[in-house]
Amino acid sequence: KKPLIFAVDGCHWANAGTALVEFCEAAQIPCVTRRIARGCFPETHPFFLQHFAGKKAMKAADVRMALGMKVGTFDDFGAGWPPTIQVNESMEHIWNYIDTPVAIVGSPRIVLQQMTEYIRKNNLKPPAGRDEWVKFCEETQKGTLDELNAKAEKYKDHKPLHFGYVGKAAWDVCEEMYGGMNRVIFDGYTITAYAASFVHARYSGQCMDSGEQAGVGHGVGMAIGCAFADPDTRKHPVLALMGD
Repeated sequence: KKPLIFAVDGCHWANAGTALVEFCEAAQIPCVTRRIARGCFPETHPFFLQHFAGKKAMKAADVRMALGMKVGTFDDFGAGWPPTIQVNESMEHIWNYIDTPVAIVGSPRIVLQQMTEYIRKNNLKPPAGRDEWVKFCEETQKGTLDELNAKAEKYKDHKPLHFGYVGKAAWDVCEEMYGGMNRVIFDGYTITAYAASFVHARYSGQCMDSGEQAGVGHGVGMAIGCAFADPDTRKHPVLALMGD
């Protein structure tokens, strides 16, 4: 009755963005994106659920679908998760320590396309009550984001500069000057905890970090790499958010 999709790294590498949006819209299921897959499902979409701001909804979910997700340290190794359908290209990345009623080894993009095709072919509709669930996710997320914005403003005149305000102010500038198209490198646990909620990713691979490692100091090198690899960074500079 209360499903959530978690789209993670494998969705980025499988170029699953379009298929993910089509499936979520057909099934009316909110979607959480993590790590490099942020933006794979546009964070301006009404079905998007922000990982940090959507924790109330995540706790209320009665089933998850983990797409291209290698469950690890930053996911508490799946502790407290509801039953989880796991979809991954590698059998080795199916996490055995959570309740998994279904495990599918395959490309997240192809699996999503097959499910959407099945929905349309059989003229399936979301069950009664799905509208209420989607609305609950949207409202709880908005409430949390409003709280975070208000808290950031309290830090505005803090000396030295506070992570909470820097994160908000930095992304406000990105939105105002570059339409929110900047690539972002999250470098440091504390700045990530504060700033990640203010970023609204538009495309897959827009947000990057140190992956499974709690690394610090990788931001400058990754930002330089992005600038070389993506000519569009001339239009919207790479932002390296650092601090621990």
